[in-house]
Amino acid sequence: MRPLRLELDGFTSYREHIEIDFDGLDLLVISGPTGSGKSSLVDAIAYALYGRVPRVGSEIKDCIAQGLDRMWVALEFAVGDQQYRVFRSTSHRRQASVQLEQRRDGEWTALEGRVQA
Repeated sequence: MRPLRLELDGFTSYREHIEIDFDGLDLLVISGPTGSGKSSLVDAIAYALYGRVPRVGSEIKDCIAQGLDRMWVALEFAVGDQQYRVFRSTSHRRQASVQLEQRRDGEWTALEGRVQA
């Protein structure tokens, strides 16, 4: 799995929308001072792919930025020559949602939209 693009909003220390473009990078280093959100980027990728963040266990709502109701993460990634996009969100008030899509002929096609799947 090779990450291509990561977007997140309301996730841990990232209260506002950010986008990171990994496309074209052969080597990636996440660096910065303590508390700058380095681990949160790795956590966001895990959340997007698996709906869990290992360091918080089953309490995924703990990753919602303080004072906000909702968080979401979108990850575009490649597996071999196939490209996928997963969008996952969690709210204090609503049920979690997920959408998995695959790029086919330049268009995104929905593959799955159920959290359990």
